Amino acid sequence: MLCGLAGEAVRTHLGPELRPVRTEVSGCVFVEPDHRRRVTVQVRPGTLPTSRGQATTIAGRPGYARPADSSENGADRLVVLVDGEDDRTARLLEIRLRFQPRKGSTQGSDSVDTTGIEKLDALAADIAARAF
Repeated sequence: MLCGLAGEAVRTHLGPELRPVRTEVSGCVFVEPDHRRRVTVQVRPGTLPTSRGQATTIAGRPGYARPADSSENGADRLVVLVDGEDDRTARLLEIRLRFQPRKGSTQGSDSVDTTGIEKLDALAADIAARAF
């Protein structure tokens, strides 16, 4: 169910070329044919870590966002939102957008294209509204 809801949001915000390649009960992974972008969406029990990233609120949900880390191997940005206030029932929605060199390119041959990284917060809000 989460993958179906997330898939609609991924296609809306990042484009139809991202396809689900792995689906599990707790989440799913979407990738482009050239492997440049990978989106991981996962729900798991837990509470927000206190020392990871910057506190944020997306779609009325508290969470944190880790800024884009970059290297010649890629760049990624992580957003985690919490649903519930009780440590026993809280669920975390983790959404990671990973950029890497296109399939077939040589490492370090060109910089990693991170076009679309600014859309992660809107994607997270959309998935949270659909799934939480």
